[in-house]
Amino acid sequence: MLAQYRKRAGLTVYAAAQVVETSIQTMGRVEDGVKSKVPQLWINALSNAYQVTGNERRVMIGLAQELASAQKNWWRPYADGLKSGFDYYIGLEEAARKLEVWKMAVVPGLLQTAEYRRAVEWIEAPNLLPEQVERRVEVAMLRQERLKDSAFGVDAVLSEMVLRDQLGGRGVMADQLRRLAELAQRPNVSIRVVPFDAPAHLGSLVGSSSWNASTR
Repeated sequence: MLAQYRKRAGLTVYAAAQVVETSIQTMGRVEDGVKSKVPQLWINALSNAYQVTGNERRVMIGLAQELASAQKNWWRPYADGLKSGFDYYIGLEEAARKLEVWKMAVVPGLLQTAEYRRAVEWIEAPNLLPEQVERRVEVAMLRQERLKDSAFGVDAVLSEMVLRDQLGGRGVMADQLRRLAELAQRPNVSIRVVPFDAPAHLGSLVGSSSWNASTR
């Protein structure tokens, strides 16, 4: 986007580099996406020089903020044990300000107990080694650190099926239900349940879904 707006403004890479007092090589790396961390100060200065619109400036700043948040990359040591592409999802989750989720069968990952998560893993991948399962459980628990951020919200709507299913056994589900009750007391967590006898609704047709609302 910076390259696009620079060309639209009729400026050279050298001129852009002069605006933020850096080298042509560094500015080239920024425009090529090689330098992934771009200071907001640079974006504002270049936006002024390129005379971009207010919305274009906000989009670029928002993208930079999301990237900065995602670059924490605490999950990298676990990458070899994650499902394909799941590290990308975690990055989005880290950058989001709110998660909205509808589940028909399984408790959302951010709200699971370790025992419940372990049961899910054994059902989904019964051939995994015990140490692989434990690493996945550890990732699930680390993800839940996000809930301690009061600026991050979770709005979960669950089918009654999620609460009735005995996934992992009665003891595991009892602990999971208590966990949901505890989390629902947090100001940034909303948990609602759609009972079996609720009137026909679209959720029965679309299946489980989740949305990460961006920081923009």
